[in-house]
Amino acid sequence: LLASSPYLLKSKGTKQSFKGVLAAYGIPTSILRIQEYGGPRITGAPDFEIKQRFTKAVDFQGGEYIEAPWYNTGTGRVPDTIEFRFKLKKEEDVFLASKHKTGGDLEAAIFVKNTEGVDGKGELRFMLADYGAGANQISMSLGPQPFYNGEYWSVMLRRRASGSLMTSGYQSMIPSSNTAATQSFDLFAGYYDSGIDEIIVKTSGSFTVSSSLVENYYATSSGTDNRWFIGGKTDNPNSTGINTISGSIMEWRYWNTPLSESAFYNHVSAPKAVN
Repeated sequence: LLASSPYLLKSKGTKQSFKGVLAAYGIPTSILRIQEYGGPRITGAPDFEIKQRFTKAVDFQGGEYIEAPWYNTGTGRVPDTIEFRFKLKKEEDVFLASKHKTGGDLEAAIFVKNTEGVDGKGELRFMLADYGAGANQISMSLGPQPFYNGEYWSVMLRRRASGSLMTSGYQSMIPSSNTAATQSFDLFAGYYDSGIDEIIVKTSGSFTVSSSLVENYYATSSGTDNRWFIGGKTDNPNSTGINTISGSIMEWRYWNTPLSESAFYNHVSAPKAVN
């Protein structure tokens, strides 16, 4: 400390000075993430620097998608949980993922519906639909939230046994089969602010389905039908008015049982976690 005191005096108030103190004690300077704030401005946002901890993602330019298989797992059911993270570039109605059957008709979709005005907010929605049979559909929405803020948002779509709750025990949430007449679906969204290391948005919604629309979620195929299209399908024959995504998607995951709410929010703050 004595030998470093001239340098620490000259650099006081900066991250270099703080790292110098750590180095004097033999502590690796990479052990902490330091942010420097430039102080208030008369106009505009204050100066600060945020470094994303985990930013590997697929960038979609609009009209592009990834075709993801949809199959029964070792449980004899299709996955009960879908999880992913997304970031949007444009303030518009966009598919995050859509599921299509033979002929291309829309079966299910997760999408963001822009609210009126240029406020950076939208509603996250999940829809089960059968456009081939009179355009029947059921949907739920979360929002409005600032989904167009240029940051990553985490999403979880969960299927569970109808009427079950975590308070009844985790096993009660697991569906008995794909073809159960009544099933419940939960949609979760979370936003983690890396600047303050805190989840600042937690929102969720649910609905219960007691109709043939349930099949549109669990229908599988050995061919190219009944698959999820990450980013939305470009040749969607149904006039939904929803665009394919311009933005990024990462960490698309299937879980063969319902993922707990606490595990999801742990993933929101720690994207590499797999609990």
